[in-house]
Amino acid sequence: MKKVLSAFLLPAVISTAVCAAEIVNLCEPGMWREESSITAQPDGSIRVAGRVTLTTIDYPRIDRNKKYTLRGKVRQAANSPKSNFGLGFLLLNDEEKALPLAAFKVVKDSYAVLASDVKAGARVIKVKPENAKAWRTVPGYQVAFNVSRDLSDLPNSNLSGGSGLKAIEAAADGTLTVTLPYAVKFDLPAGALVRLHSGYSYYNRLYYVSSLTGEWKDFSVSMTGTLPPGEFDGKSFPAAAEVEQLKLYINCNGTTSAAVTELKDLVLEIE
Repeated sequence: MKKVLSAFLLPAVISTAVCAAEIVNLCEPGMWREESSITAQPDGSIRVAGRVTLTTIDYPRIDRNKKYTLRGKVRQAANSPKSNFGLGFLLLNDEEKALPLAAFKVVKDSYAVLASDVKAGARVIKVKPENAKAWRTVPGYQVAFNVSRDLSDLPNSNLSGGSGLKAIEAAADGTLTVTLPYAVKFDLPAGALVRLHSGYSYYNRLYYVSSLTGEWKDFSVSMTGTLPPGEFDGKSFPAAAEVEQLKLYINCNGTTSAAVTELKDLVLEIE
């Protein structure tokens, strides 16, 4: 069942007629799936204990004409070991399935055709690129299959996966032998069009602190607008029509399970 904006906002929404903004109070343990790790404090703040990833139970459908801002304050609790903190969004399709960032981000001028048939289970493919310079073992690079030059295949989740290509070897005739981190999941014929995509995470991190202190630290990060197809900068929404929803994602105390993080005035503002 789809979770729509009204479900996400109640009962934690504050609306103001002056600015027509919707402000969702996220300092309520019941807003998060991991409620058992959160303790509400008398001053309205929350404490998050242990190494935990928080994800919202409900989430808004994207209105590309609006701006989505996460803001608040964060600090390390008294007597807590050092910890880190990050937050951002997951992008979901209309079936509420999280999509990898690489599904949207195309590496420019990286089209190629398969030089030979590929069988499911293969980890080595041979390609004839239009621009060999684009094919590099860059962290996050993945091969995308079943692609179209008009980018109508986006978001494309038919990806080689992993954090980068393992190896690329060039032959005298320009053919590249590419070693993938994982096996191909389907058969592909010689001549099939492929290209490179970039990105290896599902989590669009907008804010990160490697080491919190006992002092409150303010943050405010936003996503707004739409980029051209094939582009993704993490600050605007990709153009792919299937992207329908945002899911808030907060990582607390990634360095140690003994740490405690405090969050205050944490809100999602939609305007």
